[in-house]
Amino acid sequence: DNAPIKEFTFGANADKKSGTLINKAVAYTKAIGYGFDLQSDKNVTFDEKSVSAKSPFYFSIKLPEGNYSVEVVLGGSNSGITTVKAESRRLMLREIKTAANETKTARFVVNVRTARFDVNNTISLKPAELKGLNWDEKLTLEFLGTSIVQSIKIYPISKIKTIYVAGDSTVMEHDLEPWASWTQFFPNYLTSDVVMANYACSGLTLSSFKSEYRLEKILYLMEPGDYLFLAFGHHDENAT
Repeated sequence: DNAPIKEFTFGANADKKSGTLINKAVAYTKAIGYGFDLQSDKNVTFDEKSVSAKSPFYFSIKLPEGNYSVEVVLGGSNSGITTVKAESRRLMLREIKTAANETKTARFVVNVRTARFDVNNTISLKPAELKGLNWDEKLTLEFLGTSIVQSIKIYPISKIKTIYVAGDSTVMEHDLEPWASWTQFFPNYLTSDVVMANYACSGLTLSSFKSEYRLEKILYLMEPGDYLFLAFGHHDENAT
């Protein structure tokens, strides 16, 4: 897995760049397969070697289910502070500071998933999940702060230790502020040789988690050395 399967470079200086050059605010579409998402293209500006913004912006890449190592090169002509989240607000990088004309390279790993598994089986997703960023067959990166980004490279990972999460709203990945669970902050503290795959959803009991085929998919994917964190009880005490 030495070569990136997706590579994007930002800025107007095309002759010194590799990968797909992004020098204007291209909105994400399935047909293109990449671009600025959630109408955040209006927040970004470009210079010779980077894209920057003082408001959050999202960049999405169409990808199949799997685990990926993401490499970002941050920094540019001006100083900046960049925080990066992935999918539904998973914290990956926190307040990376770059001085004027300084660059920093950082890597993190992300689990991209779909509801399908084992050819014909599918998790029964909730309506809110269908509108969210975790199950939409693309990787979405959110850049916050005074963000300055020069490039994004994405590498597939064929095998990695995985922490699976099963539970209800107390451990799910919440789409909207101000709600959040500890699982959304946890990736920032993990090394790049482990990834978290969170299948939790609001309102579920252990029984409904199983009936929606979430546990079945986890067990279908799990390999020796992986972990499964379970957090139930909030709704189970009232289940009949």
